[in-house]
Amino acid sequence: MQTESHERCFHSKQLGHHTLESNSKEVGPHIESCRPCQIKIKTILDEKRVLKKHFESFNTPNDVKTELRIELTEVINSMTPSVSDKVKSGSKKFNKEVRVNSFHFLMHFIQPRNLKILTFTCLFILVSRFLINT
Repeated sequence: MQTESHERCFHSKQLGHHTLESNSKEVGPHIESCRPCQIKIKTILDEKRVLKKHFESFNTPNDVKTELRIELTEVINSMTPSVSDKVKSGSKKFNKEVRVNSFHFLMHFIQPRNLKILTFTCLFILVSRFLINT
């Protein structure tokens, strides 16, 4: 076993909350015989107790938490529309645009000028294919 000064112990510098949680068997016998380590453990336990007491005062009851959560969801829902509403409005707009665009396409396609151009293009393709194949 190492000889250490009881005023300054090497192990007392390494002790922390993890030592208490892990229940280390290697350091356990040393802590029982070393006064600085015992003091360090006592201060850690005191700090832990003070922190627990301090944070317990900030804990809110479950019924208050649920009421706050309900109020928060109401506020969020009132500010943002639901996804289904967005999808419905988007699909309605899309369907309207498709109808309008297809109507305009057909109206422009049926015009005499466009029909002449389409007829000329089809005749040109047919004649050129006939000439190439012969």
